[in-house]
Amino acid sequence: MSYKSRGSHKKFTPKGRSRYVASDDEIIARNQEILNLEQSEGSDSNESSDDSENEVPETNTRVSNEFEPLIEVNNPNKTKNSVEKTVELSRREKEELRRQKFERDKMKLMAEGKLATAKADLAR
Repeated sequence: MSYKSRGSHKKFTPKGRSRYVASDDEIIARNQEILNLEQSEGSDSNESSDDSENEVPETNTRVSNEFEPLIEVNNPNKTKNSVEKTVELSRREKEELRRQKFERDKMKLMAEGKLATAKADLAR
């Protein structure tokens, strides 16, 4: 009898191909190229604007407006609201917190000299 072992053979999936991971040097070089292109485009636009100030502005502003939605939609699911969980305290925990608050208040009044025992101590 031959038994098939479960999970020993992985099925082929098209997403399971090997992935390409760029090295640090490649990433730095790519970012440097992008930065150089942006700087060269920025310097070209500055030179052209200096040459002729009366030219019609580029349509970049109009293009950015085309992609804005025509109707403003308020979607409550778009942003995640932070949900804070409230923790119910047990009876003992509540009593302990009350006792600690009482002790703090008592010590504060003692320091101010408003309690009878504090007045007696100060009189000595």
